[in-house]
Amino acid sequence: AGPERLTMSSADLAKEVRPRRRIWVQGNTGMGKTALVDYLAAQWFLGPTWSREDPWTLERAFQKYGYILMPIALREYSTLSVPETPEDWLFELAGRELARGGLPVADQRLLRDIITSGSVILVLDGANEVVDGGAIQQFALRYPEVGMIVSSQTLPDGDASHSFEVWKLPASIEKAVTPLLDAWLDRDCADTVAAIVAASPIR
Repeated sequence: AGPERLTMSSADLAKEVRPRRRIWVQGNTGMGKTALVDYLAAQWFLGPTWSREDPWTLERAFQKYGYILMPIALREYSTLSVPETPEDWLFELAGRELARGGLPVADQRLLRDIITSGSVILVLDGANEVVDGGAIQQFALRYPEVGMIVSSQTLPDGDASHSFEVWKLPASIEKAVTPLLDAWLDRDCADTVAAIVAASPIR
């Protein structure tokens, strides 16, 4: 597989996003994969630099970040049939997301040119929640110019595993409980809640 590291925070991931880069975020249920994706989207679409006087536009976002972010919740397309050429499935999803955002692209060749321009980053949330027939892996191999962030409970497999840097989330939130309590509660309350959590059979 490609390079591997532990994901430290959403902000860490946001700093690493750039065109043509591929990152596969692997983590168990409830460990924050979708939260990471939501954070990336919020930074790009709703970042602190945008205001009523300085509103977000696609052009301004591209000028600031140098790429076009396209988040796709794969679970929303779990019933969409995968074509005979599996990698075409992601072009179909991208086209639907653009249409949903008010930017329909009827010309399929133009759609492909946009996605493969080297400026687009597909953010695919929940790869384990769809039966894609190998679409994500095949797309990664065939279109190296497209940046990709993929979240999944599973690791990438096959030849495409070498296309991704693997970022692993912690196996559980156990080590994060005390720091989070310390950040949000005063010391006495944090210690009390931490003791209750430690004694609980629920993890």
